[in-house]
Amino acid sequence: MIAVKILCACGQKIAFDVEPVHGRMPTALQCPVCGADATAPANAAIAQTLGTATSAGPAFAPAIEAAPPPLPVNLQPPSA
Repeated sequence: MIAVKILCACGQKIAFDVEPVHGRMPTALQCPVCGADATAPANAAIAQTLGTATSAGPAFAPAIEAAPPPLPVNLQPPSA
């Protein structure tokens, strides 16, 4: 569990413990006072605690191998 403390734009302090999933909030988070989405600031606080960069995805794109060429198919019936 990680203790997370964030400050909403409305000024409300939000503190809670969470078990991150893949270094992020497992669910969306709303400010209990104004209802604003507080997921992004919570993810940033988790990333800072874990010592990782905040990003929406991986820092690099995985290599994608090209599909092999299709195999030739003989659709003619064999000669008798």
